[in-house]
Amino acid sequence: MKKALFIVPPLLGHLRAAHSVSEILGKNGFKVIYFGPENIKAYVTSLGFDFFISSTIPFGLNLDVDIAKSQGLTIPYLTRLKNKLKDDVYEKRKNELIQALALIKPDLVFIDAYLSTDFIPSYKYLFENSIKVCFLQTMLSCYQYEGIPYIDSSLKLTDRTKIYLEELERKFRRIKNNFISKIIYLGYDDNSQIKYRIKSEGFCTNHYPLYDNYLFLSFRNIPELITAPFELELSKRKKEFQYYLGLVTPSNQQLLTDYPDLNSIICKAKNAGKIIIYISFGSVYVNRLNCIVTFIIKINSILSQEPGMVGIFSLGGQDINLSGIDLKYLHIFKFIPQLALLHECDIFITHGGLNSIKESISTTTPMIAYPLEIDQFGNAQKIEFKNIGLLGDINKDSKNDIWLKIKLLLTDKSFKESIKLFKEICINQYDEEKIILDLLGRY
Repeated sequence: MKKALFIVPPLLGHLRAAHSVSEILGKNGFKVIYFGPENIKAYVTSLGFDFFISSTIPFGLNLDVDIAKSQGLTIPYLTRLKNKLKDDVYEKRKNELIQALALIKPDLVFIDAYLSTDFIPSYKYLFENSIKVCFLQTMLSCYQYEGIPYIDSSLKLTDRTKIYLEELERKFRRIKNNFISKIIYLGYDDNSQIKYRIKSEGFCTNHYPLYDNYLFLSFRNIPELITAPFELELSKRKKEFQYYLGLVTPSNQQLLTDYPDLNSIICKAKNAGKIIIYISFGSVYVNRLNCIVTFIIKINSILSQEPGMVGIFSLGGQDINLSGIDLKYLHIFKFIPQLALLHECDIFITHGGLNSIKESISTTTPMIAYPLEIDQFGNAQKIEFKNIGLLGDINKDSKNDIWLKIKLLLTDKSFKESIKLFKEICINQYDEEKIILDLLGRY
């Protein structure tokens, strides 16, 4: 039996995207194994996949600092410098990756683009053993094209001058930050280390890095599978090694009937002819909790004055204490089977994560996007530009602003028509299984 190894980060949105691809490979005779930290093992194995526990972090991504920040900690400068000079992060990661590859003996490896530097320590082993490799991109394209806003930009496509100025500013900022990092880390900064390791691992020129990818490190002639439809992009250009999968979602989704309390609320609302509004900000939003609480208080106030509407709010699996806050007009659940619920909803208020957008299109549910971070800002602009929803500002929108957006989606049928047409185009355009198998045959 052929084997496919997925190298993934501990992020639910990325895991859900990988799950979709894993399912297709499983149906085509592959045994799928995941490589990642222990805290996602239970989730992955519950989906029926094997798991290799990783206890290291990728090098060159500053993840030690990011992990510390997520835990409310700060790594002192001298400790960070010592870690850079010691450089044992690379060797530990390389040893673990090679150990996993040697033990599992995969025919195919998918590396999540978020962990793209894992390609460097794996490089020799992958090609010496004729193992196919592909990057799995769970965002839209991160390559920068002239006249197109950055993937994490709030600029509109029509803001030509602002786009040009932003591109200049970001290029200058990147040069400045790289220069400062090189100075403070005595030449052992991430960029210098990446270049050194690429050279020491014997990369051939056909696989040298590409430097027009704004968020991730990517490499020439290494395919990139994007788990979304190309039609969502603002640019009409794409790299020859980029492959778009359309609205791919896992098939074994949970049902509303698996959640009796939620199902009862939905059934009563439908029978009474009420409008159902679903609100979710994904599963990684704790650092923006204050503004989200302020926002849902406004939503609750709207619902208190609109008896013909029902609001459902998902905590995205997070343990958030909302006691002491008056939210009695909002039904709050720790976790919700999102795709199943969207089939019953009239409006989806979302953070603009790519998985949520795809599921909204799949269920033809118009959106109001309130982005919180990174690519969500660019995604929200795309939602508005494609006329499949509206764009909001979670920090600035008043209760009345939110209500006017809800009212517009309910009264202007063009949003529903646009999202139906978008879904139809994607259904006719994409055969996910064929795209993946053709990709494997080509590389």
